[in-house]
Amino acid sequence: MNLTLRLGTPDDADRCGTISYEAFKAIAEHHHFPPDSPSPQVAVANFVRRLSHPDYYVVVAEWWPYRR
Repeated sequence: MNLTLRLGTPDDADRCGTISYEAFKAIAEHHHFPPDSPSPQVAVANFVRRLSHPDYYVVVAEWWPYRR
């Protein structure tokens, strides 16, 4: 399997936001806490802001064969 690290772009927001929402929602539910984001769309919007901000340095990891 190949792992690629690259700079994140706004095009990555949908996938990163969805992964983040699902992962942190599962952890919160396991511990009986409310999720950090109320919906996947809010998580994606947060990633759009992060990935578009010039002062943020975001690295995205792609693990083949799971690369889009």
